[in-house]
Amino acid sequence: MLSYYRERFGIPDEVFAAVSFLKEGKMVWVVSDTGGAEEILNKLKIKSAGVPLLRLHERWKPTTVGLQVFGGLAVKNVVSLDDETLDLFLKGGTVRKNFSADYGYVIVKWKNGVLGCGLHGKEGLKTQIPVKGWQQVKVRNPEP
Repeated sequence: MLSYYRERFGIPDEVFAAVSFLKEGKMVWVVSDTGGAEEILNKLKIKSAGVPLLRLHERWKPTTVGLQVFGGLAVKNVVSLDDETLDLFLKGGTVRKNFSADYGYVIVKWKNGVLGCGLHGKEGLKTQIPVKGWQQVKVRNPEP
């Protein structure tokens, strides 16, 4: 799990030093480690707690919430949208632009904030933000 965030996004392992991971089925959550959190959660048979970090499909897929929390620390595979491409991306369209990122899951930013996950491929960039999530996004220009 740590290796995914390190290798894909360049987020150092130290970022996750004070957290515990809870894995249930195909999901991984991250919770603040207040001393024995993992043991307590396991004893209580908790199936989910904290921030959803990764989901396993055919391969690991970062969650939108996980990227919104930790993605600001990424140094690679981050793409930034401009005002022109933001609407197309949020509506589920393909942004056809040359991004300096590897193919695969990327962190998508607009202005100074992380929007969430995108899938970068030969055809372009497609949103991976859940439909519910991007339909509720209200974008406004931050104050200069």
